[in-house]
Amino acid sequence: MINMKDKVPSEKLPISLCIIALNEAERLEWCFEHISKIADEILLLDTGSTDTTIQTAQDLGAIVYQYQWDGNFSNARNFLMEKARNDWILWIDGDEQYSPELVEEVKTCLRSGNDIAGYYFPRRNYYLGRWLRYGGNYPDYQLKLYKKSTCSPYRNRVHEKVIVWGKTAYCKHWCEHHPYPTVNEYLEKFKRYTDLEAQRLKDEGEKITVLNTARWLFLKPSGRFVKRYFFKGGFLNGVPGFFAAFFDSVGYVVRYIKLWQMNRLPR
Repeated sequence: MINMKDKVPSEKLPISLCIIALNEAERLEWCFEHISKIADEILLLDTGSTDTTIQTAQDLGAIVYQYQWDGNFSNARNFLMEKARNDWILWIDGDEQYSPELVEEVKTCLRSGNDIAGYYFPRRNYYLGRWLRYGGNYPDYQLKLYKKSTCSPYRNRVHEKVIVWGKTAYCKHWCEHHPYPTVNEYLEKFKRYTDLEAQRLKDEGEKITVLNTARWLFLKPSGRFVKRYFFKGGFLNGVPGFFAAFFDSVGYVVRYIKLWQMNRLPR
């Protein structure tokens, strides 16, 4: 009898590489280019793609699950995490790529036999044609690799969070993040995320009041812009740095107005 484990190349590690995707067929090969060489399982959760994402993922060796999108990223992540056969979970987004140096660092970390339960990766953000080095955009640490046996379920509809009960560490090498190649793609994501943020505020019982209106329309956005653009040096990123800080602050205004619409206007 052939032992299936013998078929796995020696560099493979017991890692379940997880991705939630929607119409990512054109970027999947680029996304998986380096990291798929060491993960012995790839799981993709498709949330309703209309392109060839499913077939492309399967051709690249992924196990694909089709998922009825409910507007809640935490639910999607928890669903896929339960499907993983390995304890080590490694998340990657369709607009990210892990550098060869980071992949080697991951191999070293997991083979070291230490007691670390989770790893944060530094992330380089490419925004409208420029790498953002300032304004809080780098190193932009993200918890990407952890043991599911030592963590909580994800929570929050958007900008979801997970808690690791154990030691965590920070990797030195970065991953690339290309979230907004064009203005149109940025505006599409801006609309989608402000929709989700508005629904989160509604779920949490945020009220439309005079005080909240002042906070969300003036205090929060102005404070956010000043902090990112001036105090954290976003102006050093050039024009893209201004846009990044501006739209980040405007997001507070838009999500609050959408909350008002949900509460006051008929569907």
